[in-house]
Amino acid sequence: MLTNIWMHDRIPGPLKNDRTEIEDAAIRGVSSKEKILPGLKHVRDYLDGLSFRQVLWLIPVLFIIHDIEETPTIASYSQALSERLGFLNIQPFTNEQAIFAMVLLIAIVLALTYMFAGSPKNGIGMIILLSIQCLIFVNAITHILSAIYLMDYTSGLVTAIMINIPFSIYLFNRALKEGRIDGKRFACSFIIGSVMYLPSVVIGIKAGEIIASLV
Repeated sequence: MLTNIWMHDRIPGPLKNDRTEIEDAAIRGVSSKEKILPGLKHVRDYLDGLSFRQVLWLIPVLFIIHDIEETPTIASYSQALSERLGFLNIQPFTNEQAIFAMVLLIAIVLALTYMFAGSPKNGIGMIILLSIQCLIFVNAITHILSAIYLMDYTSGLVTAIMINIPFSIYLFNRALKEGRIDGKRFACSFIIGSVMYLPSVVIGIKAGEIIASLV
């Protein structure tokens, strides 16, 4: 310890200041981590206190929250993506089309949750609802990849990272641990959700375009 004190006294002023700044930054980092981890634990404890049926109802609730963040900037995002990926002939869409598309998708997710939230273990309803969450999970990953590709914020990015991905992992883990679905059927759900992602986006946008033209 005496050696450490002696070494600290022998360190030149500028280096000593740099070291102090580094130590302060490290302390701030630890402090931030200590604040975040209890918060995450509270969220986990809250979710654990819900019945599995109640957790399934969070699928449409969190989907709506994600759409609220996504809607205001989705038109500009689609325009930027269209310009960067011109070779794919992606057509940008308007906020109005996006709103109608999202309202339609929300209605479908709400209807399916209402129908299948009480589905028995390994039932078709459980596969359908987990497929929906798998689709949302894939969508969240595409938000991150798009942000990296465009080097910019993409619509829905914050809720994709902060809500959709963590909740998806929690739901999948809990469903498997509680035996709500077995590994084989879960893999089936993940494949269905992944495969249906692009078609659901295309169909949703087209439906939004049709509804917008009729209103």
